[in-house]
Parts: sequence; C-alpha cells; structure tokens
Amino acid sequence: MKNYFVYLLKKYLLLLACFALLCVIVYVIPITVESYTAWNKQETTYVDLYYSNISAVLGVMSVLIPIALLSYKMSRRSADMHYSLPIGRRKILCVHFLVGLILLYASYSFAYLWGFIIIAATVRHLQLIYYLYLYLSSLLPALVLYSLTAFLYTRANTMLDGIVIVVSAMCLLPLAFGTTCRIIDPHLPSTAPSLDSARLFPFVSLMEATDVLGTAAEGWELRLWFTNFRPDYIADDALTLAGSLFWLIAGAGAAAGLFVTEKTCKAENCGQRTESLFGYKTLLPAYTVFLTAMAFEDAAVLCIVAFGILVLSVLYKRTIKIGWKFAAVLAACFVAGILLYVIPEYLIKIPPRTF
Repeated sequence: MKNYFVYLLKKYLLLLACFALLCVIVYVIPITVESYTAWNKQETTYVDLYYSNISAVLGVMSVLIPIALLSYKMSRRSADMHYSLPIGRRKILCVHFLVGLILLYASYSFAYLWGFIIIAATVRHLQLIYYLYLYLSSLLPALVLYSLTAFLYTRANTMLDGIVIVVSAMCLLPLAFGTTCRIIDPHLPSTAPSLDSARLFPFVSLMEATDVLGTAAEGWELRLWFTNFRPDYIADDALTLAGSLFWLIAGAGAAAGLFVTEKTCKAENCGQRTESLFGYKTLLPAYTVFLTAMAFEDAAVLCIVAFGILVLSVLYKRTIKIGWKFAAVLAACFVAGILLYVIPEYLIKIPPRTF
C-alpha cells in the first residue's frame, strides 16, 4: 500500500503543479499588487485580501480532483487492472482519496502561505491571527465538498453520468428551496424577509459561515461588525447555518458511504447504465417536480424544461425508448409540479402581498 501511495503521488505531481499555479495566478498575483499599492500609499484602513478568488478555486478543485483521482472506476479495463492489484479495494480507494486530499490542500496551502507572507511584510494593520483562523476554517468546507463529490461521482458507471450526478445533486437543495420560496413569497406579508437560496449550495453555505473571520483579518474590528449587524440579516444567517449543518452531516455520511459501499462495487458495471438511487432514477423525478413548478407561468420555459428532462432521460436510458414505466413516473412528477404551483396560488386563502 505504501509503494502504491508513493507511485500515485508521483504520478499526479504535474496535476499538483498545475493547480498550485492556478492558485498563484488568481490569488497571489492580485494580492501582491494590492499589498504593494497599499504599502506605497501608506493605507491603514482597508486592504482587499482577494480571498473570494482563492476560495472559488478551492471549491472548483474540491470537485475536479476527486473526479480525476476516482475515474479509474469508470472504465472496465482500468477497474480490472486496479482490482487485480495485491491490495484490497478499500485500500486502493483510500490511497486515491488521500492523494487527492494532498493535491487539494498542498496547492491551496502553497498559495495561501505565499499570500500570507506578502501581506505580513507589506500591510501592517491586518489582524494576522484571524488570517490563520480563516485558513484553518476553510479546510473543512473543502473536505466536505471533496467527500460529497467523491461519493456522488462513484455512484455512476461512466464519467459523463458521474459529472451530471455531482452537479445535479448539489443543485437540488437550492432548487427545491428556491422554487418553494418563489411560489409562497407572493402570499407572505411584505415584512417577511427574502431568502437567498444560493446560500444552500454546499461550498457557499460553509464558506459564508467563515465570513466573519475574513472580515476580521482585513482589519475590521469584530466589535464594529457586530455593532453594524442588521436584524434583517438574521434570516439569511439562519439559512446559512442550516445549510452548513446539513452539508456537514451529508459530507460525513458521504465519506462513510464511499468506503462502506466500495466492497459491493463490481468491475463489470463500469461503462454500463447508471442505476444508483443517487443517480438519474431519483434526480430526474425530483427535478421534474421543482422545475415544472418554477416554470409553470411561462409556457416557453416549461417546454424547455420538458425538453431538457427528455434529453436527460435518453442519456439515462441510452435509448429514445425510455419505457412506459419511467415515462409514467415523469408524467406523475410533472403533474405534481403543477399541483405544487397551483395549490398555494389558488387554494390557500392568503391575500397576495401588496407593495
């Protein structure tokens, strides 16, 4: 296992260099320019840390790296080769999982440390201890997103199916919440807060929870942050907290499920149709319900939604003949989506919001 670990780490050194270079381009270079400008002008109030840049790259890497490291499970030939090695399947998976984490954290830490040295040498007013806390708090969201991607991707039997399942599954919760808010919102009092469903994306909700550390690191006093806190932010912060807790639990479950289910994986399924409950079989009906409810008012958008669902159904079944049973399920979900829109609109006796 140790020899295989070293071999795999050497194999992906070029990928590590590419991701490290990407982090440097989007983070170190902008922060160097910003810090140098602030040093020349003797600014002592505010310096942009460009943390959103590197956090976005961290999120992208948390999705791309497990896809790259676990793609050996998507090819029959590759799976047979790996499963024929004189080590257990779970050990092989563990090695790929750990090497991917090393690639993720090493490239991110390299750029973050470089940026830390630059701002520590040029900008004196920053609260560097919070800059350290910000780094440590960003590792957990990356791990959660990495685990979710690894689990969801390996539910598929082909690379294309895996990518579609990863993206679709992570967008399902924000879609469901956003659709529900859009339907119910006109019936709520005008004083009701508007909620941003984007906060329920896994990486966004987790990183939003660390925003106060970034604020403190940029030189703002935490006392002023809490003093300027507005009550109407409570709903969004509560949504962020709920989303963070949900994805933390989901990430832990995904990491455990990844290794628990590895023993039952069969090499002969590689390249075949994906039949996992975490795949098209569940996601297509769910998307049919919520997208139908969201697009019900616009006939053109509703037609686009129906066409998209049909395309994904063909992708899932790998034939135009999707079968009458699955077609009946989609039709029932289409009706359910209409009812989801119609019931609050016409049956709930709440006066519409007035502006």
